[in-house]
Amino acid sequence: MVEPGRFVAVASGGEWHEVFLGAGLPQGDGRLWLCYTTHHEFARNFTWVAVELSEAGVICASSIGKARSYPGLTDEQVNWTCEGKCGRELWCPGPAKRKAIVDHAVRTCQQLGNIPVPAVVAAGGPSQILPSLIGYLPPPTPEAGSFYVLFLGGTWQEVFLVRATQSDGKHWLARTTTCACTPMWSLVRLEPGYFLKANADRSYPILMEDDVWWMVTENNEAYVPWVPSDLKAIDQEANALLAGIGIIPEEAYCIAGQQEPWLRHCHDVNREIVLPEAGKFAAVMYDGHWQEVFLCVQLGDASNWLCLTWATAKNTFYWCALHLVEGQCLIFKNRGSNRVDVDIDVRQLRQPPTFEEVWVPGPVQVQSALKDAEIVLQQLGDIPPQFYVWAGSVVEDDDESRHLPDIVEVGMKLLQGQ
Repeated sequence: MVEPGRFVAVASGGEWHEVFLGAGLPQGDGRLWLCYTTHHEFARNFTWVAVELSEAGVICASSIGKARSYPGLTDEQVNWTCEGKCGRELWCPGPAKRKAIVDHAVRTCQQLGNIPVPAVVAAGGPSQILPSLIGYLPPPTPEAGSFYVLFLGGTWQEVFLVRATQSDGKHWLARTTTCACTPMWSLVRLEPGYFLKANADRSYPILMEDDVWWMVTENNEAYVPWVPSDLKAIDQEANALLAGIGIIPEEAYCIAGQQEPWLRHCHDVNREIVLPEAGKFAAVMYDGHWQEVFLCVQLGDASNWLCLTWATAKNTFYWCALHLVEGQCLIFKNRGSNRVDVDIDVRQLRQPPTFEEVWVPGPVQVQSALKDAEIVLQQLGDIPPQFYVWAGSVVEDDDESRHLPDIVEVGMKLLQGQ
């Protein structure tokens, strides 16, 4: 039975795509539905699609739980709705979540006008993908002093537009907050279909609350929405920042709709680019904090490294397999105590055994670290992809430590099936 809160498989482009029925749209004689499913480009993220149902092109699921199946179809024939870090866990929303989705769909259907024909997927039709309905909404007009969300790397990230940097209305200096709830400036480029403007109540068209990575600040151990308390001070800070940057290269902008997973800080726009190489220090963004590593062995391309690092909680040096991401890491030119050449707060490696002063290795220590890394690599063999930590990653579990993961501890967890 086709009804809100049920899963169905929709035939399209020769495949069967699973969707969750939200609510019927006013147009389409009851056959046009607003559905919730995973994004066709970013399989770990959800979006809304408009589907025109037909008797021949739709099969209802046997249930709504993990044991659900589709009569007449094998599991391999269905593009299932999944979640999780790797997008491999079957999505099974509980009663409260299902109700929230349906209620949101009903409200959204009341707000939407007629759905453009290209946005509608006809069950049994030729479309190879289920296009996100958001891409067909009328693009909002960007203006300073307003909140927007940008679609980056599959996530809707909130920003506060402060100053246009070009006359085309697409290039902006924006304010946002980091994972650690600290303010951050970022240069963004808005592209139609990949940004939305906040409503008067700071909600966003079509999006559910859980779909947005909000700008927040910490207040008495609670997270609350960030609001500009002094627009004049923010404007003055923006003026000073832009004056210091000077000419902004196009590559400095975070482009809405691109695969880049996170908004970048614009502190290093005109900083000399230093390429990663063995024996250099680097600052890596991890869980909202800059953490220092010592690059030792390149693992394949220049993005993958076996690194030496340190954390207060461990109080010792240890090894980390790291995947560097542009905008989420800074390579330092020098190895001295003043090597941090940008205005960022970095958790630097400390000198053993007391770990009170910054570690400044001499030539012998550098060579020793590089040799130790080669020995560790020989013992580990080929490092599987799941052992790597990506720069810019956010720790999802509340009980997980906030330092860069130890490669040995990662391996033990994977062997134990955690």
